[in-house]
Amino acid sequence: MKKQLTPALLIPGLLLCYDFLFWNEMPGINLVLFFLLLTAFFIYSFPQLRRNKTALILLLLSFIAVALVAVNNTPISMWTAITLLVITTGFVHQASFRSAPYALGYSLLRFSQSPGILWRAFRKLTSRSPQLDRMFRHHKLIYFPVLITVIFFVIYIIGDAQFATAFGNSLDEVFNFLSCLTDYFSIPHLLFLLLGTFLITAAMVPKTPSAIVESELKQTDELSRRGSKRTKVPRVPEPDHYPVSINSLSSSPHMLGLKSEYRRGVITLIFINLLLLCVNAVDVSKVWFEGQSDVLSTISMKSNSSLRSQAVHEGTNALIFSILMAMAVLLLFFRGNINFLKKNKLLLQLAYIWIIQNALLAITVGIRNYYYIDDCGLTMKRIGVFAFLIATVFGLVTFYFKIREKKSAYYLIRMNSWAVCAVFLLLSAIDWDPLMANYNINHLPHEKLDKQFLLWLSPHALPELIENKQIFINEGNTPEINSRKEGLLRNRIEDFIYNYENLSWKSSNYADYRVYNYLLTQKQISWTR
Repeated sequence: MKKQLTPALLIPGLLLCYDFLFWNEMPGINLVLFFLLLTAFFIYSFPQLRRNKTALILLLLSFIAVALVAVNNTPISMWTAITLLVITTGFVHQASFRSAPYALGYSLLRFSQSPGILWRAFRKLTSRSPQLDRMFRHHKLIYFPVLITVIFFVIYIIGDAQFATAFGNSLDEVFNFLSCLTDYFSIPHLLFLLLGTFLITAAMVPKTPSAIVESELKQTDELSRRGSKRTKVPRVPEPDHYPVSINSLSSSPHMLGLKSEYRRGVITLIFINLLLLCVNAVDVSKVWFEGQSDVLSTISMKSNSSLRSQAVHEGTNALIFSILMAMAVLLLFFRGNINFLKKNKLLLQLAYIWIIQNALLAITVGIRNYYYIDDCGLTMKRIGVFAFLIATVFGLVTFYFKIREKKSAYYLIRMNSWAVCAVFLLLSAIDWDPLMANYNINHLPHEKLDKQFLLWLSPHALPELIENKQIFINEGNTPEINSRKEGLLRNRIEDFIYNYENLSWKSSNYADYRVYNYLLTQKQISWTR
């Protein structure tokens, strides 16, 4: 009985906390408080959670992620925290999960099923029961007393002015209350509560193992040899003068197909290894040893920064895509029984060379990206390239172990999904906008500095911009342009101050507090008013 009542009691309580903490607020300390509350409800509602080490570790990582939201309050930290919470919910519900994608898919499926769960609960609650039948069995007895009471109520209203006045005042209070209630439960607020109800229902209502759970239970890290259905070929009597056995030509079509696939893989890997060897030879000689000036001179339109940046991004994206294609090629050839072929040493060696060459290509992309940052400045896309390269190198290492240890594609998905989560958690640990502003201002000449980019960084970069206000005033510009740039900076400060002072403690975070405290100390608040 307790298990049946628990969700019915927990969901409304969590919904009230969700509404109190997040309505008309921004993510901050409220996310930490709600996470702690949700964790307490998880431990209470799912006793088996205390023995699930993976789920407990994920709860710890999720707490770190939501704490980073309260510290840095960056979009990356917020989305990382939300994603980890969704994955963790899947592991809390199903202890058999081993990979992040399956747990994520399970939680999203639970969210899509929340309306149906609530509808079935509502139908069950409102269905007629013996208790309700007994309660309303004699409902006809109340009609006449109510009618007589209404008649006398109207007579007293007409005959007693004081009673009529008191009733009118009470009615005004009721209407005022209903008006306030209508304002509070506006359409956006009702949709917000509906979303919260679906989220909390998906988190708190457990479900028996679904198709997603059963699908992952069938997955294994180890690759197994797939059997082939061979048709029995009747043996044909062979004359003594036949030079080649007829039966030997038709005895093992599966083995002939596997050897053909092996030869195809060897030829393919030889060709693409030779091609990549040429690419790496040129890149290593030019990028690794001849330095930054030679790399940047290969980009056309050097004087046009926007076209040059576009060329840089297109080239980097093409190289990144080639690394992903390299992984797909390896996965294609090492997906099945070719891993168990006895004489596949040459294919393995070519695959290892292909992995090493792609790792060299990833290092080249990293060096090239570093040169572009040193020449053009730090942006979130260029930081993202480094993050992707870290995950890519890890992926290449897992491919090496997949081939050497005969691991499955599920092993790759499981290991690399956790690596991606770790990379995003590391990205969440830094407030990037102040770092980008500080680096670009201190490392780039003023004529190369993208001032418009700096002005539209998040408010967390305002202290760096205020400390270097002079960079927005260029003697070569007209007074109108300089005044417009200074006005944009002033508007950013005013907008931040207005938004910060109109949010409650529930939205507080350290990054915004640091900026506001700086503006207060530097008297920038009074300067803008």
